[in-house]
Amino acid sequence: MFLGNELGAIEKFSVYRIRELQFTEDQVGWIKESGHGYLLSMSEFCVPVKLVKWIMQHTDPLLREFRFEKKVIVFYLPLVCKILGFENGTKPLDLSVDLQRVDEF
Repeated sequence: MFLGNELGAIEKFSVYRIRELQFTEDQVGWIKESGHGYLLSMSEFCVPVKLVKWIMQHTDPLLREFRFEKKVIVFYLPLVCKILGFENGTKPLDLSVDLQRVDEF
């Protein structure tokens, strides 16, 4: 998964990187309090590149749907939140980076 930051740079996300990190109790508490505790329980998995390409060829991000033959899966917010384990609230996630706060963390 690729994520853009506020500077427009693209960063690569990897489950393996998260699993390798050793968090302090305070850090684990902060992660859970922020509603992202599911990240701590992600298991290792591997998806073949050909499968990912096939899925992407049948996915329309503008319509938020996956189409194959006559079947359609629409990715609406509650479904995505349920699958990924996100809390479905009204408070937006702050993606900005405060470097001083990161250093303190």
